[in-house]
Amino acid sequence: MKSIRTQDAVGQTLLHDLVRIVIGELKDTPFRRGHVITEEDIPKLLDLGKEHVFVMEPEDEGFLHEEDVARALYNMAGGENMHDGPMAQGKIEAIADVDGLFKVDVDRLHAINSIGELTIVTRFNNTPVKAGDKLAGMRCIPLLLEEQQVEDAKKIANGKPLLHVKPFVRAKQWVSLRPALKYLKVVLKMLSHQSLKNVVLNLVL
Repeated sequence: MKSIRTQDAVGQTLLHDLVRIVIGELKDTPFRRGHVITEEDIPKLLDLGKEHVFVMEPEDEGFLHEEDVARALYNMAGGENMHDGPMAQGKIEAIADVDGLFKVDVDRLHAINSIGELTIVTRFNNTPVKAGDKLAGMRCIPLLLEEQQVEDAKKIANGKPLLHVKPFVRAKQWVSLRPALKYLKVVLKMLSHQSLKNVVLNLVL
């Protein structure tokens, strides 16, 4: 990866998204990662205040872009009852699909976070969450990261998600009539008059 003058970037592939922000009016992304810069793009880039841009170099083979790293981390960590949010500036978030208890494999999480510049930030283990809550964020620190770090993380994950949401289940309440029926039988045995028995039966049945 290298930074070059925007005027010299024609034909180069843009390494990252370029965001345009006009406070209170506009926020968009006029140039996306992977865009091949043309002559017509130069004035637009300069208008955005981009006098230099980052582009790939041949030496970057064996490195992954931050967005690819974030996606790989989500694929390792994301489990049941959650989905991934939109990628934003090299970061991706896990979002709850249901109300439930958020579960984290803390040991494996710490092990992956100890690898180089990999970062998975989560809510605490055993935290109650609601559908739509943000559960975790995945990203790496540099724009490009050695692919080996991701491979090391995959070995720790071992194909088993680090995170999941255990849905809340409403408990069903059952009312047993057995004690009342048992008591009724005792009462009926104590009643000798047949008509009184019929009255009681009509009242309770």
